[in-house]
Amino acid sequence: MVVSRADLQKTLCAALGREAIRPGAEVTGFEQYKGGVVARFAGGREEHCELLIGADGLHSTIRVQLLGDGPPLYAGYVAWHGVAELGEEPFPGGGAFEVWGRVERFGLVKLGRRRVSGTPRRTHRREQRTQERDVKRSCSHASEGGTRRSLWR
Repeated sequence: MVVSRADLQKTLCAALGREAIRPGAEVTGFEQYKGGVVARFAGGREEHCELLIGADGLHSTIRVQLLGDGPPLYAGYVAWHGVAELGEEPFPGGGAFEVWGRVERFGLVKLGRRRVSGTPRRTHRREQRTQERDVKRSCSHASEGGTRRSLWR
């Protein structure tokens, strides 16, 4: 499921009331227990709740604690992002697609009935050479009966 941050905030405000939303609150960690979760914030404040939504951005404290995957890794792309309103026709297809070129990629994701999120990306030259080398290695490894390894982080 894909939802824009603005739509998520509007939905939460409508369901929970504006006073339940605290933008800018710095989460330092959480602890799950039977029947709920405790969210810990900078300054020592704690909130006990049934559900914690980890919408704390790219450098997510929630994600790192939950998955243990560490900080994001730079994969060699520069990306832009935009949201557009569609005309009368709904988004074609199943809800998302991506087109790959040699250096650029472009993807669209459906955001509701008549909106799409578009993300053009471009590979930096140094990373492009590394990516091409890795693709060649992966393809030759796969043709030798090996398991294809993930190229994207």
